Amino acid sequence: MKLQGDYSLFGRILLIPLNGRGQVFLDADNMTVTMHTKTRLYSKGGFTFYNVTNCRVDFKMDGLKSYFSNLFNGNKQLEDSTNKFFNDNWRMLADALYTVITQTIEDILLDVLKKIFHFIPANYFVSDIPTPEQLYGKTKPKPK
Repeated sequence: MKLQGDYSLFGRILLIPLNGRGQVFLDADNMTVTMHTKTRLYSKGGFTFYNVTNCRVDFKMDGLKSYFSNLFNGNKQLEDSTNKFFNDNWRMLADALYTVITQTIEDILLDVLKKIFHFIPANYFVSDIPTPEQLYGKTKPKPK
């Protein structure tokens, strides 16, 4: 998995004081992601669909290569040595960024899953899937 984006930091990572903004590149080696989703069935056009309402992930990896540009607002020598330190100590960096990486993966997967499952009926994946009415029961009409 590779992540690229913009960052803005004022604080510390692994006790290193950081102040800068720029591009960040993260490249995980041999990453395993375990995903748990919540769905709700709905009917559309005579088919049953999944509405993915939540996605939670956990992950493990065997390595993490990273690069943060402009870490010290232009001090290239300090930036290069800090990036080398992060790559040499990738596990500590991965632990420090775990929440950010997890949230990013969850946001991306939830968006992708919602798009896929709103267009491909659930009964294409599970042949004996119940209809929403069979699973949840008949919905009561709203009182006037």
